[in-house]
This record gives sequence, structure tokens and C-alpha cells, in this order.
Amino acid sequence: MPSLFRMPTGLGPVTGLRRRKTISMPSDRERTEYHSMKQSLMMLIEECDRLVKLPKEISAEIDFSMNTVELQMPFGNGMTLSPNSPSLAVMNRMCSYILEEHDLNWKGWSQERISIPGVKVFTKEAQDKVPLKHFHAQITIAVRPKELFKVLLNNRDAWETGLYSAQKIISATHLNFEVQHVKYRTLNSEIVKQCHLARTWRDPDISSNCYILSERSICGLQNGLNRPLDAANRINVLQSIFLIVPVTGGMSELHHVSRIDLKGKNSAWYQNVFVERIAFQMNRLRENVLSIYGANGPETHL
Repeated sequence: MPSLFRMPTGLGPVTGLRRRKTISMPSDRERTEYHSMKQSLMMLIEECDRLVKLPKEISAEIDFSMNTVELQMPFGNGMTLSPNSPSLAVMNRMCSYILEEHDLNWKGWSQERISIPGVKVFTKEAQDKVPLKHFHAQITIAVRPKELFKVLLNNRDAWETGLYSAQKIISATHLNFEVQHVKYRTLNSEIVKQCHLARTWRDPDISSNCYILSERSICGLQNGLNRPLDAANRINVLQSIFLIVPVTGGMSELHHVSRIDLKGKNSAWYQNVFVERIAFQMNRLRENVLSIYGANGPETHL
């Protein structure tokens, strides 16, 4: 009786074809096709698992600021701005923070490699519960500090990339404070990411001959002025500060410290893409400012 281990005798020479049919062994072509099919199937299973189950280190970073407490609108009853608001105190500390970092010559910051000439970008690890680095861009622009400050204050599209609109909804210029409703375009045109952005600024004084503009996203607009923004499409601006330092020759040295949770981005994206993005924004600002004023040109009104 034929078996897998003993071939029948008396049937003439055993050919490769006959042996294959007798003991059910695949040909070389069949083995190759089988292994290729197996590898393809394993790859599909692995890729499907990666899409469905994000690695912990990535899934934890999709919403960096999910455990933070967002600033509330610094208004009391009747929509009157409260100078003693805790939110305003936080924003004023942001102004002091960038001055302290500048006085310390940016100690502890690491320079990053970027492709845009004339701009330097540095990063620094955070000291709080939000695992998102501080980003610092530095550039020198051949205009007076006052002119550069006017552009930063009034022309957001001069540097902001992907800006859809920026509408001023609250203004308290006597206290150097305002709120903007800022919207950003995304790759999907049906989705617009947005935030309510509180802004406060300092003019040069005796102690510091610098201009400072600080921004922080807030929530809790009251009295029906605006309905709360959808959390899924809301950007959390943890920190956005501009420091303009006068330098010789009527020029300005601009420092921009940024810490923004764009939602849906991981730390690798910030390290490889955001560093280039913030450098591009500063270079865009320089080009637009020079197109408005010209290098060290006469002061005009925007």
C-alpha cells in the first residue's frame, strides 16, 4: 500500500511529476506563491492592527492638553473687564516669563536644525504635566520695533499660515486687552479648527525698552456672545508670546515663543514639521513687514 514514506515498486521509474502527485508535495512555483501570499496576509494584518490600535506613546499625545484647565474669560457681570482677573494674571506672567528667558540669554534651550536661512529655532522641555515642548524662533528684521509691533497687533495674516479668519470680538484697548475668534484651514476643507484667543500687550517702559504681545486661548464666553466651540475642532494655545528687542541700526530682534496643541499631532510631527513651520512663519513675517515699510523705512500707519 503506498504511503508517504515508502514508494510503490514495480511501476517503472518514478518521475518528479509522479512523485509529487503521490506524496502531495508542492512544486517550487507553488511554494513561492504560498510564501508570498502568507507574507502579504501577515503584512495586512499588522497594518490593520496599527490603524485600529495606536501605540500608547502616540495615542497619549493626540490631545496634549486634555488634562489642563483652560483659561476662563476674564470678565465679570455685565461684560466688564476685571483687571484683577486670574486669567489676566496668567497672561501677565507670560510676559514676565519671556523677559526672564531673554535676560538669562535663553539658557537651557537647544537649537534645532532648519532649512530656512536667517531664522533660528530652539526648543526646551516643559516643566509641567503637558508633554509638549516650548518652541522659540528668533529673527532680526530691518524695521523699527514700533512698526513691527503694529503688524503683529493688527495684521495676523502677515505671519500666520493656514489662517481662515481672525475676527476681533472684544476690545479693551485702555487695558491693552482683546479677544479674537481665530479660524484655521485644514486639509479637509469641511473642517475648520478654531479658538477664542485672548491677547494682551505691553508697551516699552523704563525697565524694559521692549514690546511684548502674549496670547492664550480661553473658553467660557458669557452672555450669549458666542456659543462654546466644538472641543474636537478647538485648538488650545497654551502659550504664544512675541518679544521685540531694539538693536543697533534701527532694527528689531524678534523672539517668538510658541506652545500650541493643534490636536491630532504627535511629538514626532512637532519635532520634524512644527520647527520648520514656525521658522517659515517668522520668515513670512519679515517679508511682509519689509513689503509694508521697506528696510528701515519711514514710519507709516497700517
